[in-house]
Amino acid sequence: NYRMFLIADRAGKFDPHMARLWEVTQRCCDMQVELQVEGSTCSSVAHQIHKYQVEQDVQKYIYHRPAYGAGVEGHQAPYLALGDPTVLRRGMCFSQEPGLYDTERGCGFNWSDTVVTGVKSGYRMSRVPYSKEWCWIKL
Repeated sequence: NYRMFLIADRAGKFDPHMARLWEVTQRCCDMQVELQVEGSTCSSVAHQIHKYQVEQDVQKYIYHRPAYGAGVEGHQAPYLALGDPTVLRRGMCFSQEPGLYDTERGCGFNWSDTVVTGVKSGYRMSRVPYSKEWCWIKL
């Protein structure tokens, strides 16, 4: 479990490009929690997250699937990925990593948590906030 922080420059301003990537990935994390419900498929959750990323015009920064199965093997199937037809069951755990990476500018965001599949929505194992108030820092 870790959080993606933004640190303001000396003038107290945040880089707009980095802020945009942070905001999109943060929303994708919330989407995963909302969509990771019993009866959905892995691919449908991934599709909705990727669709949002494309709508936000950040598709060139997508490098991997939104999540992997979390269990005793670590990174394991099933995957929240476009092609994985696995039907979600209550209690299934997945990583939370709908990251975006800008290799040209040397920045990116890859959140990490565990989301448990629920009946009406999923839920995160951690209680650390995913908010600007918590993660945007002015020194």
